[in-house]
Amino acid sequence: GDTASREATGTYNAGTRGIFGAIGVYPNSSVTIHYSTIATFGNTVDFGDLNESRRYAAGCSSKTRGLFGGGAEAAPGPAIRDSIDYITIATTGNASDFGNLTQARWAPSAFSNATRGIWFSGNTSPANTNVIDYVTIASTGNALDFGDAFSERRYCLGSTSDSTRGIDSGGNEPGYRNVIQYVTIASTGNAQDFGDLMQESLGGCGGVSNGTRGVFAGGYNPTQINTIQYITIQSMGNSKDFGDMTSTDARHGAAAESSIRGLFTHGGYPSRLNTIDAITIATTGNAVEFGDIIDIGGNDGGGDSGTQSGFSNGHGGLG
Repeated sequence: GDTASREATGTYNAGTRGIFGAIGVYPNSSVTIHYSTIATFGNTVDFGDLNESRRYAAGCSSKTRGLFGGGAEAAPGPAIRDSIDYITIATTGNASDFGNLTQARWAPSAFSNATRGIWFSGNTSPANTNVIDYVTIASTGNALDFGDAFSERRYCLGSTSDSTRGIDSGGNEPGYRNVIQYVTIASTGNAQDFGDLMQESLGGCGGVSNGTRGVFAGGYNPTQINTIQYITIQSMGNSKDFGDMTSTDARHGAAAESSIRGLFTHGGYPSRLNTIDAITIATTGNAVEFGDIIDIGGNDGGGDSGTQSGFSNGHGGLG
C-alpha cells in the first residue's frame, strides 16, 4: 500500500533504523556504530565497528545501505580521512570499504536520496574546503566532484534532503554563518541560496526530514543553543521556530529519522551527554527524551562527544 496506510498500521516505521556512528570523544576518535529502532523509545544497541576510527565524519544512506565518509583520527589534528565505509542497515556487523572522497576532510555534512550520497564542504586541515562530492550509493568506488558550496566551511552539520533537493545550513569559515543553501541531487553544479537560519550564526546542528519539512536542532554560535527550527524543503525562505531540545548541551550531535519521527543526539561540551531527543516532524513543539547512546566514553565533562554521524533507512530523501 501507500506510505500513509503503512504508517497508519505501523508497518512502515516499524522497520526504520536510526544509525549513529563514529562517536568520538575529544581528542580521540571511535569505530563504534550503534542503532535505534525509531518507532520504539529506548537506548541504542550495538551494531558493529567501522573500518577506521574517526570523529567529525558525516553519514548518508539509501533504504538498504548507509555510508560514513571523512573525519579524522583526532580532529582537529592528524590523520584526516578520505575513506568511505558502508554498512547494510537492516543487519548488524562491521563496515566494509566503499571508496574514497575526492579530498580528505573532517567536519563535512552529508545528505542523500535513494540513489546518490553527497558530502558537502569540511576541513582539510588546516584549510576549510567548499568542495561537494557525490557517490552512487548502490555501487562502490571513489567519489566524484559535484560542484562547490558558497564558501569554504566546516561544522556545517545541519543537512537534510527530500528526494530531489539536498539542504545544507550554517557552518564556520571560521566565523559562524546562518546561510542555508541547496543543490539538486540528481544533477551536478554549485550550491544555490535557499534562505537563512533564525540565528545570525550557527554551526554543528543536526538535520532531519520527512520528505516535506526539514528540521534543524541544536548547535552553537559559539554559545550552545537548544533551538529547533524548520523549513519547507521545496519552498525557499528562512527557517521558523519549531521548539526546543531537552538540553542546551547540544552541539555536534547526530540525527536520524523515519517519515514521522526525528531523533537528535546531544553530544555537548563541556559535558558529554548521551541523551537522544525525539520530535514529531510534521508538528511543532519541544523535544522529548527518546533514550540514550549506550557508550559515549563516559560523562565526566572531559570533552566534546558530539562528533557523530547519523542516518536512517527511512529518511525524507528516499521518496
